[in-house]
Amino acid sequence: MKKMFFLTAMAMLITGSVFWGCNKEEVLELFENEEVMLKSAAIGAENECLPVSYSLVTQKNWEVGQIIVSNDEYDLTVIFTGNELAVSELQLWVGKKALKVPMNRQGIPVPGKFPWKASDYTTFQIPLSGLFKLLPGESYDGKNVYIFAHVEFEESEINSNDSMSAWSEGMPFGTKRWGSYSVYTVCARQKGCSPHKALGGNTLDEGVYYYDNTSIGGGSQNIYADNEKVAGTVRYNSGTISFSFNQEWMFPALLPSAPSVVVYGYTDLPGVEPDLVFEGEPTFNQELITVDVAFYNYYKIELNLQECY
Repeated sequence: MKKMFFLTAMAMLITGSVFWGCNKEEVLELFENEEVMLKSAAIGAENECLPVSYSLVTQKNWEVGQIIVSNDEYDLTVIFTGNELAVSELQLWVGKKALKVPMNRQGIPVPGKFPWKASDYTTFQIPLSGLFKLLPGESYDGKNVYIFAHVEFEESEINSNDSMSAWSEGMPFGTKRWGSYSVYTVCARQKGCSPHKALGGNTLDEGVYYYDNTSIGGGSQNIYADNEKVAGTVRYNSGTISFSFNQEWMFPALLPSAPSVVVYGYTDLPGVEPDLVFEGEPTFNQELITVDVAFYNYYKIELNLQECY
């Protein structure tokens, strides 16, 4: 079982003399100020982007399971796992402020009011957008979430000298009622690049895109990647096709095994054999990325791109 009790002990040495004289706001606020210095410990390596494991422990420090927490670009995932004990209910609350957890007048969290529940070990997926309201340019990376994970067991399953429930390890409530909650730090995606194929232009059929050059020079039209993302825009102007990419999208830095750009020209669509009008690497001229082509009413623009993050 991952040991965080030395952190708890240090906090209690500093604050133990004031716990029992504080009201609920003072106690929880004290711990919430301490939490921001904690970092989640990863399984197997010091890499904050790996899943993080927190033990589910009873009042007598008996480990009865775990929660495994991770995140991607969009969701926080909490997986409850356990041993052979029969579960009567799982209860979960996740938020960006510990003080927002449902609690009674004595400042004790009330699992029955937690929003996510199940009757057996399961996985919960929670949209990060519901936890944080980001301003333009902000990201979820490095933000703390506070996890109150509670498990209730069948009466016959727990030693009569122990409690019939368990909480995920971490910071103690700081009240006379036993319990603790966990602090997870949201991580950025692993850095790297992935290759993608893309097509530039308007769709004429599902999944098929052509650049339509028949209306006032065509104008700016989207580039659609094979992962259904818009990678940027393409534009024809006076014998030149130019490319503009959204953040994270680009041509490969090294020459790919296949050409970065292939352009076919069509006089009419559909059903007419195209002419190959360009195949190779684009020209980079300051902020312009271009290829030179003869005029056609329609183009099929095939791109080999990479998405980097």
